[in-house]
Amino acid sequence: MKNEGIDAKERNLTEIEVAEWLGLSVRTLQGWRVQGKGPAHGKLGRSVRYSPTAIQMWLCAQQRSSTSATAAAGPCNRHNCICDHQQSMGDK
Repeated sequence: MKNEGIDAKERNLTEIEVAEWLGLSVRTLQGWRVQGKGPAHGKLGRSVRYSPTAIQMWLCAQQRSSTSATAAAGPCNRHNCICDHQQSMGDK
């Protein structure tokens, strides 16, 4: 079975791995999920998993030019983001 648009080499991360990567507590990620904030996640049974690509996209969307700036809608290239996911976003 061929899964187009899915990088089969990309391993989904646990909440512990993501918390460590982002320098946050697991409880912060859990709270964000309840509030509908934070990076996109998926559930596999009772396990929560995060795609590294989703984490990168979320990080890019968090970029601001000042402390009073709010999140902008649309691709993060408006913030001169260095992420390389713009092409994959356009493929959807």
